[in-house]
Formats: sequence, structure tokens, C-alpha cells
Amino acid sequence: REGKEIRVQNRLEENASRTAQLKTKLQTFKNKIKAEAVQRISDNLNRINKKRADDMAGNLSRMTELLNKLSKNTPDASVSAAITSAKEAVLLQSQKDYTVQVTTETKVKTDAKTVRDQLSADLLATRKLVIAAKQSLMEGVRKNGQ
Repeated sequence: REGKEIRVQNRLEENASRTAQLKTKLQTFKNKIKAEAVQRISDNLNRINKKRADDMAGNLSRMTELLNKLSKNTPDASVSAAITSAKEAVLLQSQKDYTVQVTTETKVKTDAKTVRDQLSADLLATRKLVIAAKQSLMEGVRKNGQ
């Protein structure tokens, strides 16, 4: 538990430093409209990540509640393991930072696209784990129902 909390704290500090670095780089931009757009994009990517991770965590909580209700007599370890691994993946996903790493003012569009694509790929991979946990839960429900 303490190790997890320390990792979470370290990740939050890293995220804050990346945001500060972005703001510093954006202040050197000649095109202030472009700088504002990059800041807005970066904020939106982080907001999307937080919302999607929170939604997935809520779904997993409901799955856990359902598992607890259904398996009072015979708990299914594989279903519980699938939900636990999905919860860990969602926790890691929620801690990730998608602040745009700006190289130069002329390459900022490709930098933002790279970060956006990374967010999309990470969310897709996490979502697949949540779906696998759901399917595992449904199989467990079917087994207990027979």
C-alpha cells in the first residue's frame, strides 16, 4: 500500500513539472494563438483521460458489487482476478499525464497529434481489459446460474 501511494505521489509531481515545462515553452512562442491552442489541447487531453478513467473505475466498482452479490456461496477466483487486473490498469491509466511535449513551435502540431494518438491507444488498451473483466463476470454468472 505505501509503495503504491509513493508511486502515485511521484507521478503527480512529474505531471505537475511537465505542465510547468509546457507553460514555460509556450511563453517563448511568437504565435500566442497557437500557444493558447496547445495549452487548451493539452488540458482537454488530460480531462478526457480523467473522465474516461473515472467512468471505467465506476463500471468496475459496479462489477465488483455484482460479483459480491452473486458469489456469496461460491466466489469465482478467475472473475475476481480479471476485475482486479482491470482495476489496476485503470488506476495506472488515471495517473498518466498527456501534457503535450513541445519540441519547437513549427512541430507543435505533430507533437500534439503524437500525444493524442498515445492517449487513444492507452485508453483502448485499458478499455479492452475492462471488457475482458465484464465478459469474465458474465461467464461466472452463467456458470452460477446453471
